[in-house]
Amino acid sequence: SGRQGKKRKKRKGKLMGDGLPRLLTGEAFYNRVVEFENAAAEEEVQRENQRKQKESQAEALGAWKVADKEWQQCNKACNETYKTELGNWKAERELA
Repeated sequence: SGRQGKKRKKRKGKLMGDGLPRLLTGEAFYNRVVEFENAAAEEEVQRENQRKQKESQAEALGAWKVADKEWQQCNKACNETYKTELGNWKAERELA
């Protein structure tokens, strides 16, 4: 399917993935925590924006489907009118 080639971006859930002890009050660790929290907040904002975009796209698609159905019904009525008029014309042509 179309999703096979697309790789999902994995979220990091750990600050220190190597399992080694760290100085939790150090400046480097604090900066890493701040970066991690900022990245998590930014990711949440992106997910919310994507959800809103998906909802608006679904609304637009629903409106388009309604308009398309109306257009198809109108087109069908026009075709039926054309066919009846064509049949009448052919009948008159045969009589003439």
